[in-house]
Formats: sequence, C-alpha cells, structure tokens
Amino acid sequence: MESISLYNDYLDRTASEQNGVTTIEKYNRYSKLGELRLMDYLSGDVEGTKPPEPYNVQKLKDWFTIFITTDSKQVQNGTSPRPGNYYRFESLKIIGSYLDENDCGEAEVVHKANTPITLLDSQMFDKRLITDIKSLRPSARKPYAKMVGQTFVYAPEDLGSVILEYARNPVFGEVKTKIDPVYNDLVPDPATSIPYEWPEYARNILLYFIVQQFPIGTREKALVEQNELAGKGARG
Repeated sequence: MESISLYNDYLDRTASEQNGVTTIEKYNRYSKLGELRLMDYLSGDVEGTKPPEPYNVQKLKDWFTIFITTDSKQVQNGTSPRPGNYYRFESLKIIGSYLDENDCGEAEVVHKANTPITLLDSQMFDKRLITDIKSLRPSARKPYAKMVGQTFVYAPEDLGSVILEYARNPVFGEVKTKIDPVYNDLVPDPATSIPYEWPEYARNILLYFIVQQFPIGTREKALVEQNELAGKGARG
C-alpha cells in the first residue's frame, strides 16, 4: 500500500483545514502506533507471550498470515534468542532427527522431522523439570520451552537446531520528505517514502487506527465520534 496516498486519506479524514495540520513527522508516529494497534486487533493478544488462540474469523487469519515467518536457530546452553522483529508465538519445533533411548537403554537415532516443542509458562516449565510423572518429564520426544525476556529456554537442553514459526512486526510505512524548490518547504517524497506492507484491502481499517491517534492529542471529541462511525464499517 502506497504510503503517501494513505497520508492524503488521513488529511482528508482529519479535515486539517478545520482541526489543524499534522506534521509529517507526527503523522509517521501516529502511523506506527496505528499499525501496532491493528496487529493487536487482528491477533487478539496484546502481549504476544502466550501460545496462539484460534482467530475469531477466517478473514482475520487471512489478513494476519502475511506476517507469519520462520527463524531457525542452533540451541546453545539450552537457549536461543528471540528474533528482533518478533511479535507473537505460533509454533516451535526440533529440526530433523534426534537421539533417543530405545527399550534397552541404548541411544538410537530417531528419524522424525520437526518434533513439536510445547511452550509453557515459567511456573509450569519448572514443575515439569522436577515432576515424578515420567511421561511428563522433558525428553527428546516431549521437549518443552519457556520465554524469559528475549530468550527461549529449553528442556532438555541439547535439542540441536530448532525452527520458530512466529508473527513478525511489519516493516512500518513511513512518509519521507524533501525540500520543495519552489516554496522552500518540506513535502512528501515518493522516491524515498516506505510503503506499507498491508494489502490494499486493509486501507480503511488501518486509516481508522491511525486517525484514532489524532484526537488524543487535540481533544477533538467530534472527530473521535466521526472516526468511530467510519471505523464501524471498516471493522465490520
């Protein structure tokens, strides 16, 4: 989605002639907040630290899947870093074969690709480490993970390579500027502006969340109500 055209839609929606002009710098801040709010709205999970819940409707899932990606890491000392553009968890698996004990207590290679790793909260993870129930203890067949800050912690520790499927943050759209040689003023620059990753069909609802940021600073109650009416159609 082209960023300058959405910026022009924003100017139309906020009626800048009556309510005051938004600088391009401030619009870009509103825009980033609006994109993050839309991500929260589609995922239903603001914190992004819990296993995924079912999407409310297929439409929301289709919109959100453009940001689903994967990241492969080697587990070192029982941990692996979380990607810098991480937004929320989808799944985590061991890549390829692994060593396991057979019935005779000897290690053997098990050829099973991408074994699921169960993501737990810290309390449950710690309980599984000391449980007396053998079937719940961490093993190559039943691995566990928890998130501590920006790090995944695993049990057992020697899992080799893992693949994380996760929703990433979007590459945020941004309107860049240049000096107009005639009026000596800052104007949008189509050549350097960063387009939105959102498809064109998301224009109306993304505009709604960006415009929501404007009356917070201006206290324009009428504009809040006007945008709410426009947003009902966008969110329907």
